[in-house]
Amino acid sequence: MPHARFRTLTYTAMLSCLLSAALIFPASTSAQGIVQTQTRTIAYNGKSFTVQWVTVDLTDPYLRVKPVTAEDGIGHDEPFSSMLTRNHAIAGINGTFFDAYEKDDTQRYPNGLLIGSGEIMHSGVNPAFLVQADKTVSLQRIQTEHQISVTHQSKAYTFTAWGVNKYYGDSANDQVVWYTRAFGPTIDFPNSTKVVVLREGKVTAITTQNVDIPEDGQVFLLGNSANYKTHVLPNIHIGDTVKLTSSLHNQDTGASSMLTSVDAAIGAGPTVNGQSVVLPEAPAIIDGHIYMPLRAIIESLGGQIQWYPQLYRVSLRF
Repeated sequence: MPHARFRTLTYTAMLSCLLSAALIFPASTSAQGIVQTQTRTIAYNGKSFTVQWVTVDLTDPYLRVKPVTAEDGIGHDEPFSSMLTRNHAIAGINGTFFDAYEKDDTQRYPNGLLIGSGEIMHSGVNPAFLVQADKTVSLQRIQTEHQISVTHQSKAYTFTAWGVNKYYGDSANDQVVWYTRAFGPTIDFPNSTKVVVLREGKVTAITTQNVDIPEDGQVFLLGNSANYKTHVLPNIHIGDTVKLTSSLHNQDTGASSMLTSVDAAIGAGPTVNGQSVVLPEAPAIIDGHIYMPLRAIIESLGGQIQWYPQLYRVSLRF
C-alpha cells in the first residue's frame, strides 16, 4: 500500500519578491488532477501583462491549505522557491499585502488575518479567504477577539489582548500582544514587560528584558502603562496557568465562531498605494468567480463611480 502524505497548497506570507505572482510546482505526477494552472497574456495601454492562476480541488483528502511565513518569522523575507520547498508544497501564491523592505519594523507586517491549522498566526481586520474545517471556502470580513486568562491559586483574572504576532509601536504603552514562534525567535521591544508561557500553559518568567520565544511556548507582552502596572501585573505570578481564547466575528452578519471551525485563512486585501482598503462588505464567491465591491476601491483611488440601473451601465471618472 503506498504511503499517503498530505500535500499542501501554500499561501506565502513573507516573500523576498513581491512584484511577481509566480506559481512554482515541484515535478510530481501526484499533483496532476489536483492542481491545474493556466496562463494568459493581457494587453492594456500598450503594455502586456502575464496573468497566472491556479485551480485546486479542495475536496482531495490529502491536500491542505495553509499560510506560511518566512523561516525567520513575520516581518522577514525568504525566496519564494525556498518557502515552497521547505513546506513540500505543490502550489503557492504570494501575498499578503506588505512591504518586506520597509525599514520601520512596526510596518513590516501582513495587513490581514492569517490562520494555519486552526491557530492564529497573525490577527487582522479585513476581508479574508477562509477554508473551513469541512473544506468549504468563503470570503468574509472577519474581526478577531482575544482574551488572556491567568489563573493563580484557583482564581482567574482575564484581560483583552490587542492582537497576535504584531506590534503597535513604541508609543503604544497600553498594548497587550500574544506572540508565537510564527513571529520569530525573539521579542526585543522596549518599554514593556514580557511574560513567558510554556506550551503547558505555565508562566516561567516575567521580565522587561529581551526574551526568546520558546519552541514549545509563547510570550505575551504588556505595555508599561500605569494602568497595567497597577491592575494587571500584580495578578501575574511565576507558575500561574495562562490561556489564550480567540474567537472570530463576521462583520457583515454579526455571527461569531470558534477558531477551531477554521482550518486556514489569509487576508484577501485589497490595498491601494500600500494602504489597506476597508470594504463595506466582503467579496463574494459566485459560480467559482470572485466579485469585489467596486465602489470602495474606485473611491480610494480618488475616482467616482455611478450606476445607471436602466442601462445596466457603470460610469467611472478620475
